Amino acid sequence: MQQTCTVVVPQKLGDVEAAERVAVVARQFQSNITLNSSDFETDAKSLFGILLLSAAAGRQLSIVADGPDASSAVTALSDLFQEDTCKAA
Repeated sequence: MQQTCTVVVPQKLGDVEAAERVAVVARQFQSNITLNSSDFETDAKSLFGILLLSAAAGRQLSIVADGPDASSAVTALSDLFQEDTCKAA
């Protein structure tokens, strides 16, 4: 099963703490999960890949998951962005 969602980044993902929060949530799922911007795609479970994405605040990203828990994975990551929990404390 494949699931896709588009979100707006609440804070730049080039920050290590914000990127780590995304990767930690993504790693909870079996599905393959990617974050896609207009010019870059990365594995959502890869801290290094998320840092390379360097998504600026306000930028749109697509979350694409493919696997047995794709829907749950996309929902969890979408909630993370929408609740602004990526914000560094």
